[in-house]
Amino acid sequence: MNDRQTLWRKLRYVAAIVVLIIPLSMLSMPSSGSGTRNERSGGKLAQLRKEYKLSQTNLGEIDPASETMKLATLGMRGVAANVLWHRADTYKKKEDWTNLSATLEQITKIQPNFISVWQFQAWNLSYNVSVEFDDYNDRYYWVIRGINFLKDGIEYNEDDPVLLNDIGWFVGQKIGRADEHVQFRKLFKADDDYHNAEDPHRTQKQRDNWLVSRLWYQRAEDVVDSGRKSLRKKNPLLFYSSSSMALMNYADALIDDGVLGDEVKLAWQDADRAWTDYGDRPIMTSYGFHIHLNDLERKNQEAAEKRLRLEALAPEVTQAIHARLLAELDPPLREAWETPVDQRNEEQQHLATAAERTMKIPLAPLAKAIREASPQQGSEADRLARLASVAAEEARATQHYRDTVNFSYWKSRAEMEQTDDALLARKHIQEGNLALREASLIQALKLYEQGLDSWRKVVDRFPTLIDEGTTGDDLIEIIEKYAQIRSEAAIEEGDEKFPPEFPLRDIVERYDSEGKLRALLTLPGAAENPAEDAESPATDKPEPTPTDSPDSTPNETATPEAASETGDYEGRPPEPVDNAA
Repeated sequence: MNDRQTLWRKLRYVAAIVVLIIPLSMLSMPSSGSGTRNERSGGKLAQLRKEYKLSQTNLGEIDPASETMKLATLGMRGVAANVLWHRADTYKKKEDWTNLSATLEQITKIQPNFISVWQFQAWNLSYNVSVEFDDYNDRYYWVIRGINFLKDGIEYNEDDPVLLNDIGWFVGQKIGRADEHVQFRKLFKADDDYHNAEDPHRTQKQRDNWLVSRLWYQRAEDVVDSGRKSLRKKNPLLFYSSSSMALMNYADALIDDGVLGDEVKLAWQDADRAWTDYGDRPIMTSYGFHIHLNDLERKNQEAAEKRLRLEALAPEVTQAIHARLLAELDPPLREAWETPVDQRNEEQQHLATAAERTMKIPLAPLAKAIREASPQQGSEADRLARLASVAAEEARATQHYRDTVNFSYWKSRAEMEQTDDALLARKHIQEGNLALREASLIQALKLYEQGLDSWRKVVDRFPTLIDEGTTGDDLIEIIEKYAQIRSEAAIEEGDEKFPPEFPLRDIVERYDSEGKLRALLTLPGAAENPAEDAESPATDKPEPTPTDSPDSTPNETATPEAASETGDYEGRPPEPVDNAA
């Protein structure tokens, strides 16, 4: 009886297995005949892998005679990948670019969903391999090979924001910032194969590398904003700044290309709007809350307003604490604090700033003191202190994040470049360069002086740009060219020196680190009445007799260092960060 039951149980198991084979085969049947007329889509799992771009290597795309094929077919995919990585490094050292390219293709078949494969090897092609060639046409070819390699990665990792962002970076930064960027930008605009593959209707203007990079950045942003993919470990502050920075770089590149007028003005207007939109975007911080880069002033005002309301709950308490803190100040700090602002010297200004920080009452102790002095105001004091603390913390985080991307600089820069004075200044300087190429030194000098006068108006209107340093360095380059023109156009000794009314004296004194330009400055008023200095009565100096010999020693003149004693050089502030880079 027991043997009969065992037999029937086994038969039921066998029957169940046979029945389950049918649905399992429908689920797990692999696809076959890829790319042929006899292609079969396979089972449900194979169809899902194909739909979501999760399918792994097609063994038919690996060299059938290689060790990689043997390892892959035995389930040793990781070992096969290591063999290929080692082989790729060997080919790179030997500068065997053909075999390197073929090996990279095989690696992607083994590890198609490993993002770092595409990133590393694309960087290898565009940045490392390209520089091995002398001809910039060959270098450009390998840069595009790296970009296309990333685009192949998108086929296996659909809408991956990291790869999309990397493509934008390569198109923008590698083509637009390389030493050969002038040639690369021209080759990119003329690359019909690249542009027709992306958008056959793209115009010549739209083919600019910075505008194309912005399209890739925006595509990456759309993927994240729609919730299809996450940023993973990528910094959202830098990630979202890339598309608007691409427009900044585009407008800046137009200036380098010699484009002026309305086209440049419109480009900076677009960049300004994009930067404002970026400032309105919520950014998740490492502090655990969201910020908006445009909200710095509002958050500072909110924190100050809440503090004033807190202090107004018990003015006598606030005054008593202030009196105690003032009494505890060191005598130099207290003296600087009590000195009227308009009467403080430079040292006292620094001391007064330090005293102000010391005199600022912390919110928590202030709320506690008010609660002890006036218990009925305790809950309101705690609430205002908490709100003021939150607003102050958000303001500090906003300031920190703004500094990371140089938000204030680029905002002011975009506004400045749209002004008529800035456009006129660049127009005069460019026309001066054209006159210089035609060997018209007097005309070039005149145009440069007009351009420097216009830059003076720009500097007065946007003084914070000079504080950032980058604009100051740019102006120094223009002034150096102006000095070169004055030197070449000089007729008499001393003509190479700048006139007393030179409009950008403060820029030279601040940013001329080598002191060459400061040596050319003329002190204001030094040559206001040269005719009077030349006139002297005949009786003041007797005429030389025939026996007198002229003095062979030249009159002493002011040394170049003397002209530079009017101002000390200040170290230039850090330059703004480009993307992100």
